[in-house]
Formats: sequence, structure tokens, C-alpha cells
Amino acid sequence: MAALLDIIGAMIIGGVLMLVTNRGIEYSLREFINHNIDAIVQTDLSTMTQILQGDLRKMGYGIPESNQASIIQTAVSDHLVFLTKSDPNVTAPDTIEYTTTDRDTVWIVGSRVILYHLNRTVRCQGHEPQTTIIGNVTNPVIFRYLDQAGRSTEDKRATRMVEVTLFTMNPHVYLDDDVIQAVTLEDQVIALKKLWRESFWRQTRVVSRNLRR
Repeated sequence: MAALLDIIGAMIIGGVLMLVTNRGIEYSLREFINHNIDAIVQTDLSTMTQILQGDLRKMGYGIPESNQASIIQTAVSDHLVFLTKSDPNVTAPDTIEYTTTDRDTVWIVGSRVILYHLNRTVRCQGHEPQTTIIGNVTNPVIFRYLDQAGRSTEDKRATRMVEVTLFTMNPHVYLDDDVIQAVTLEDQVIALKKLWRESFWRQTRVVSRNLRR
């Protein structure tokens, strides 16, 4: 009888240990996957910002001061077109264009995430336009235009600075028990948003180097 009780006790303890071990493995796996996703998002954001920074530094470069008003061709929240010169020996300026387009809509337990492509198009004299997707963002409002005093403006001629804001994230996270076991949809959404970690970048650039005089 004592031996049987020992066997039953050992089985119960073993089961508890296996359950704890499995939960520990699942937690470690979830954290590893989600941290890996965060690292990918950070890398993608870094790539986008490097490209944007390079273009914004060139905004208005080589454009005569008398043509300041023509540097920015299009200025809306999801569409920016501006002039620069990469080759001083070419008469016509280059045109760099940024646009956003819907890429995908992701639904998870009642929460919706819309992903947008951030597209870059370069037009140079004598060459075909080159369009590339430099990354994905979650905010459709990317560009804000400021006057000399730093106030928002919708007038291209009054624009002296361009503020760029990017939010990036990967909605395909490894769900935890708080999401899966939530009783109400509201609780699921709250738990899910804790896992959706957004990365953020913002920068303000002067439209032309000539304006720094």
C-alpha cells in the first residue's frame, strides 16, 4: 500500500513538474519569437530612416535660391515630392517622390492593423523612373509641413521644414495566455496591444541649405 502511494505521489509530482517545464518552455519560446520580431522591425525601421535621411539632406540641394518656392512640388500628409540635384552638370533637377499605399489589413481577435507601403520614386533626366518599396508603416499621416517659425502650414511656398514621422510594427506576434483566455473582446484587445510593440522615428529637416544663411 505504501509503495502504491509513493508511486501515485511521484506521478503527481512528475506531472506538476512537466506542466511547469512546458509552461516555462512555451514562455521562453514566446518571448524569443516576439523579441526576434521586434528586432526585425527595428532593423526595417533603421533601413527606412537611413534612406529618408539621405534624401531629406539633399532636399533643395543645387536648386538656386531664386527657385526656392519650387523645391517642394507636392506637400500632403501621405505624399511628398521635392527637387534636388545629384549631378551639377545636368540642367534639369532630379525629382524624389514618397507615397504610401495600402498593403494589408490584419485582424486578430477583433483588433485591426492596417499596414502601408512606403514607396520611393526617383526621376532623373535621361533615365526611367525607379520606384522601390523601402518599408512598411502603420501610420498613413507621415509628413507635416512647417513654416519658418515652426508652425504647421498647407502652403508649399511658406514651407521651410518637413517633419517626418514613422511608426512600424509586426502584427504577427506569438499570442500569450492573456489574449487566448480573455473573457471579453475588450480584454483581448487590451492584452493584444501589450504585445504589439511599435517602433517610432521622427525627424525635422530644413527644406534647403540656402535657408540656413
